[in-house]
Amino acid sequence: MAKKILLAGLAAGIVLFIWESLAHVVLPLGELGIRGLDNEAAMIAAVKANVKEDGFYFFPNPFPPGGTAEQQKQTMQMMLTGPTGIMIVHPNGDPGMTPGRLILQAIFGILAMVVAAIVLSQAVMLKPFGARVGLVVMLATLPSLRTELPQWNWYGFPAIYTTAQFAMHFVGFILGGLVLAKMIKAGQE
Repeated sequence: MAKKILLAGLAAGIVLFIWESLAHVVLPLGELGIRGLDNEAAMIAAVKANVKEDGFYFFPNPFPPGGTAEQQKQTMQMMLTGPTGIMIVHPNGDPGMTPGRLILQAIFGILAMVVAAIVLSQAVMLKPFGARVGLVVMLATLPSLRTELPQWNWYGFPAIYTTAQFAMHFVGFILGGLVLAKMIKAGQE
């Protein structure tokens, strides 16, 4: 039965990847809430002049090395008056959307659906098709609760972006759940 679960996870993962591709390329869901900078050239020049290493940057830095209580108080004041932000910076460039990254994204979706298939195969009580789809859809809340909402809460990700990410997870898990529920019956291992 493990082979059937893996096959179902593969099929559902491919459906999930296709949905996410459409959500980014055809629909605006993947980019909702993302904005460009005014005077981007000046910002790029400032980043290039001041950031030398790839990394995740938070400003003002709330965690200065060896920071004193007074420095933390100053940082909090700076955060209140702004600007604040986060950046993922690759000062020497980044290859962008590559075949390797697309393959990894597909693998991540397949692995998520294999996990969902394993969970579904253990749900011996869920015999109706809709209940099995519903279980998989419930799993869609996990990435939103553990990633999207904390990013909104701590880093100020736009609400529209967070909502769109949740919608992509939800629809993707509905589609993947339909495939899994069709391929995996209640209590299969």
